[in-house]
Amino acid sequence: MEKSIRNSNFLIFILILANLALLTHCQTQCTQQSCDDGNPCTTDLCDSFGACRHFQKPPNTSCDDGLFCNGEDKCQAGVCVHLGNPCPAYSLANACFSTCVEGINGKNGTCNAPNGTRCDDGKFCTRTDFCDGLGACIGRDSPCSRTNPCNSTCTESLKSCNAPTGKTCTTSKFCDGTGICNAGKCS
Repeated sequence: MEKSIRNSNFLIFILILANLALLTHCQTQCTQQSCDDGNPCTTDLCDSFGACRHFQKPPNTSCDDGLFCNGEDKCQAGVCVHLGNPCPAYSLANACFSTCVEGINGKNGTCNAPNGTRCDDGKFCTRTDFCDGLGACIGRDSPCSRTNPCNSTCTESLKSCNAPTGKTCTTSKFCDGTGICNAGKCS
């Protein structure tokens, strides 16, 4: 009888251990949410054994790090890589759309330079050019004389400052009086 009690106790002990193992296994089983590794370049799954599995997404799958200025993001070997500044290289000709500005929380980033940034609109008839903050270069101030009526009209197509020949003007000589513009001079 003592042997039978010992065997029963041993059997009860084995059953308790088995239940503890089963309970522990059930408590450690994953859920889809608990498997998320936070990597946008992996597909996270909870397998049938309750273990988390992480599989790399195919190369060039889009991912997003929440930043605009480090460029488009693509998965490469399970890592989100950045393709670089999305804005063109700076020059006076493209100054108004070559400055990277992060948006709020990585959204609505832009390449537009701040209002007042120096630029060149490529036009002869503007001297002082500034960005408008929306990506455009706005030219101001004519390079032509404000005091010489024969050199005050800017002609973009000719890239010159002249009044039409024959326009009346006042000569600089006191006694000469009224003259006629010719090649930018009053005579």
